Amino acid sequence: MFWLIEGSWKSFQQANYHRLRTIEAFMRGKIAVQDFRLPDITGAWSVGWRATNLLRIMLRPRVFLPHAVVVMVGNGMWVANLRLNFIGSGEVPRSIAAPDAVFPPSTRSRRGSR
Repeated sequence: MFWLIEGSWKSFQQANYHRLRTIEAFMRGKIAVQDFRLPDITGAWSVGWRATNLLRIMLRPRVFLPHAVVVMVGNGMWVANLRLNFIGSGEVPRSIAAPDAVFPPSTRSRRGSR
């Protein structure tokens, strides 16, 4: 899920590069004043957004690798827990959760003791 969010955010950022390249070309004198539109932020962003490819962005190493490391470490810890039982079985020891400590004998229902 976080990988998809990061890929979406990177594609949003990538859409801004289209306008950035146009501004830089204008500042270098490669675009005439008549061809340069102001403000054109949303129009240029839309053109850049349509040009982005979410899957290609998600497969870039700087987007993919942090999430791959988290998945590999998480799976490794899960397998290690299955083999070595670090966390335990999830059962509460009898000494901690004794029924008499939670429900004293006087408050228990007396089914079948008539």
